[in-house]
Amino acid sequence: MSSTLSKSSLAADAAPGYELILEAGRAEKHYWADLWRYRELFQVLAWRDVSVRYKQTVIDFLISFSLLVLMMIWYAWLPGWQILLLPVFVALAFLASLGPALWITALNVKYRDFRYIIPFIVQFGLYISPVGFSSSVIPEKWRLLYSINPVVGVIDGFRWCILGESSIYWPGFLASLLVTTWFLWFGIRQFRRMEKSFADLI
Repeated sequence: MSSTLSKSSLAADAAPGYELILEAGRAEKHYWADLWRYRELFQVLAWRDVSVRYKQTVIDFLISFSLLVLMMIWYAWLPGWQILLLPVFVALAFLASLGPALWITALNVKYRDFRYIIPFIVQFGLYISPVGFSSSVIPEKWRLLYSINPVVGVIDGFRWCILGESSIYWPGFLASLLVTTWFLWFGIRQFRRMEKSFADLI
């Protein structure tokens, strides 16, 4: 027993200690590597944020999804093979919201009164998105321009996957993807540019 303890203590003494070296430019150089390195910590923090702040949103989503399943059973509606692509459009919905969310978060830290504008932006987005109607009602000559709204392609994709409504308007879907990609790049860029002053502002 004593020999085992002595061996383990010697091994512990021989093992090099962890050193944290602060060097100029490390934040920029190792930004994405550090995000991956501490991914488990970010996962815990994100889950805590979801469970505390967005619990009601998650509950509303689960209730709505359960009602949808019950209605499908009641009306004997069996979705087609397109339902297998539903996770893809869920991921696209996440990406479409991530870019603007990062930008708005940065603005919200810098300009405290900006948070009062957010509900109006969300409500306006609800009216200009095909939530209560199909985007096919938009005249053909305006449909591509209308698809600049990044969630148009996502919502049409949801309808196509679940209800099997007509094929996707591919030019508009590609336009939505391009706008989503641009907003994602712009949101990350603005957040990274403004995060250096977060500590001073908060």
